[in-house]
Amino acid sequence: AQVQQKLFPQTIPAINRCLIAAGSKPAKVVGGDYYDILKINSELTLGVMCDVAGKGIPASLVMVMIRTILHIVAYSTKDPAKILRLINSGLSKSLSVENYATMSVFIHNNTDHSIQYANAAHIPMIHYNQKKNELIKIDTKGLPVGLENKNTYEIKTLHLEADDLLFLYTDGIT
Repeated sequence: AQVQQKLFPQTIPAINRCLIAAGSKPAKVVGGDYYDILKINSELTLGVMCDVAGKGIPASLVMVMIRTILHIVAYSTKDPAKILRLINSGLSKSLSVENYATMSVFIHNNTDHSIQYANAAHIPMIHYNQKKNELIKIDTKGLPVGLENKNTYEIKTLHLEADDLLFLYTDGIT
């Protein structure tokens, strides 16, 4: 449990005009829920929300694999769908079909506050549009990572306005 907790971000990177809050509390001592926030460069920040199938040590080991692949590929592309494809490729070649995960990846442009979002069958991201006082589910097509080597993922782009909110979460919250 101590090792797993150290794999979550120990500090949240600062983003101009944005406030980020994150946390995790596993159902057992260790688990498969995972989030991360990586400052890619001065312009881009990457966010991930992931839920590995199962619980306990098997799920936590898959979570560590996902985190490792993410930290290897995150700095080589600005495309969240490609990040999902690379993680999927790494998992599907190494694990059985029972070891899969749903996950969302977004890349925030710190200059124009655009979001590029791709989803691998995870719970849709929720965008609260303050100007319209409206909650919008943001989703894209894509199978969970780890099931099939040839999965494809879509990207949606949105622009954040002042006081907008984004919510990413796992089924533990619902």
